[in-house]
Amino acid sequence: MFWHNMLKEYHKLSGKTYVTYRVVAPEGTLLLLEMDIKYVWVASDRRHAYILTVIDTFNRQILQ
Repeated sequence: MFWHNMLKEYHKLSGKTYVTYRVVAPEGTLLLLEMDIKYVWVASDRRHAYILTVIDTFNRQILQ
């Protein structure tokens, strides 16, 4: 029983299916790029900064 009907009823999450394994197989360089954005603290400047990393999936090299 819920206390004076102030608590929301608990319900079970639906059975969603997510991709568990994704096979990425590009046929050559610069055909598939992956990006990642990080938000980091820079202690020397005492402020936050964004870091964008772009990687070539074929040869796993970071692009500059």
